[in-house]
Amino acid sequence: MTRIHDICLVEKLAMFVEQEVNLLKGVRGEIELIRDEFERMKAFLKHAESSKDDDPELKVWVKQVRDVAYDVEDILDEFTLNLARDHGDGVMRYLHKIKLSINNLKERHHLSSKITDIRTKVLNISEGHRRYHFKSYCTEQSTSASIGGTSWHNLREDTFPVEEDELVGIDQPREELIKWLVDGEPGLEVVSILGMGGSGKTTLAERVYDNHQVKAYFQSHAWISVSQSYKIQNILRDMIEQLHGEIEQRAPQGIESANSVRLKQILKDFLRHKRYIIVLDDVWNLEALEGIKSAMPNGSCNSRIIITTRMADIATFSSNQSKVYSRKPLSPEESWSLFCKKAFHGKLCPPHLKNLSQQILKKCEGLPLAIVAIGGLLFAKDVQEWEMISHSLAIELESNDRMQIFRKILSLSYIDLHHNLKSCFLYLGLFPEDHVIECMTLIRLWIAEGFIEEREHMTREEVAQRYLNELINRNLVQIAETNLEGGLQTCRVHDLMRESILSKLKDENFVSFFHLHLRRK
Repeated sequence: MTRIHDICLVEKLAMFVEQEVNLLKGVRGEIELIRDEFERMKAFLKHAESSKDDDPELKVWVKQVRDVAYDVEDILDEFTLNLARDHGDGVMRYLHKIKLSINNLKERHHLSSKITDIRTKVLNISEGHRRYHFKSYCTEQSTSASIGGTSWHNLREDTFPVEEDELVGIDQPREELIKWLVDGEPGLEVVSILGMGGSGKTTLAERVYDNHQVKAYFQSHAWISVSQSYKIQNILRDMIEQLHGEIEQRAPQGIESANSVRLKQILKDFLRHKRYIIVLDDVWNLEALEGIKSAMPNGSCNSRIIITTRMADIATFSSNQSKVYSRKPLSPEESWSLFCKKAFHGKLCPPHLKNLSQQILKKCEGLPLAIVAIGGLLFAKDVQEWEMISHSLAIELESNDRMQIFRKILSLSYIDLHHNLKSCFLYLGLFPEDHVIECMTLIRLWIAEGFIEEREHMTREEVAQRYLNELINRNLVQIAETNLEGGLQTCRVHDLMRESILSKLKDENFVSFFHLHLRRK
């Protein structure tokens, strides 16, 4: 009797399992729809990550898409797991399926219900935001990039002006660079000023370019702001107009419609027998640099190109013809002097603000733009406001108009990163302030999180090492220590760069979104 009862129970369980499997398979179409939408979400998020727009509505959309994408990720994993339990042949597999079903009937039925719910949520977002506003958003981005001065990838380090009598730590590097310019080899040489965002590269280049000795030594002069949004034809036209305007000549007719080949020829003809100096400020990629340099005649007139860049590989792109000046942080004495000039308008620091001033300067780590921005922010504020800013600098970076500009200048380096590198960079915000990070530990953590893509003929460790080298090349990560062979041993992140990362982590809900990027790769 007992045996018959057991058989009936098995039959009933088998029938219920079959119904549950059919229920799961019945929503396969919905799962496929969700998966398609999930791919669109990832495309949208990838595009939004490279956005230069601070539109609050866009941020809301990004958060909504991230939240539902995270739910989709869980649903897809759970569905895959349940289907895996349903595959197989033979009596043992069949009985094993029944055993699993005894423990999972409620879970499986709940899963089917969740699939239906998530489908509704996905379609609501899709419909409500017109496929996440992707097409119109792209149009707005291309429009803003084409309007001079409106897109914030044209932000430069001289956004915060510094008066001549406020400059500190500029005399020695300026004299060294001038010597490089006038005492170098006869042919065309490139002088690069390298440093992280906010290190004063542009200010230094301006002081060299405007120096009376430099003005007198070179016959032709042009200053070109390249930026991330450069168009080679626009740069060449700008250069032609500056060079002709300097000698009060009209630029050749037809340059507005001329292609890059014609524009380069005009420049070469004009500069061929002249000693010229061209400043290329804020260069972000080698393609732009090579395109501009190809328009420069390489004669024997001691001509020079000055480049400012955050990228080490750009600064050294033609090592046999280039000299690189790495912009160092200000010394503690120089930092204090600049801070007092901005925060107290050149007066002595009041004793009751000295400790707070030192705490704030410690975060600046000798970064001139940070000192100027924060010093100006603190001017004429009371002690309570000083204490609040000192303890909540990340909030100030997010909310204060003046500090938001500084934050954006730092963020340009992040925006220019390849999609795969962004997660690796944001991960650095999870380490404590002033933490020195073991490079191999960091590499293993990146791999464990799934941030490192597979590449043919390379191990994941080798790919991760390349990622770290690229972050160092871009002055986003600093080398703390090397081993005896010169290899990387430890690294760190500038305190204010870390504050910027923390702000970005909050914006992008990154910590809860960790696995969305690459768990599915």
